[in-house]
Amino acid sequence: DFLGILSKVSRGSVQEKLQWVFGLYDLNGDGLITKTEMVDVVSSIYEMLGRATHPTVNESSAKEHVEKIFHLIDTNKDGVVTIEELVQWCSRDEHVLKSLETLDTVL
Repeated sequence: DFLGILSKVSRGSVQEKLQWVFGLYDLNGDGLITKTEMVDVVSSIYEMLGRATHPTVNESSAKEHVEKIFHLIDTNKDGVVTIEELVQWCSRDEHVLKSLETLDTVL
């Protein structure tokens, strides 16, 4: 499973990579990302990074980050993010697309 995921993330299409990212945040697998799920994932990432981040993150940083981004992705303002909304948002942001392409060379 791990190698399959690694292959998809490193060599898959942009669509496959976005589906993987979506699945990472969709903790209960219902096809929707709630703000709570996004905060849980971002908090976990911040915990893994520890104090090595700049600027330093604190316990409210994850929630603040999610608040800033969630409303940008949730275009219909229904309180959840769908795969379609994520794809649409990422497609409009050249930095995100470049980051997804970077995975090809990093891994």
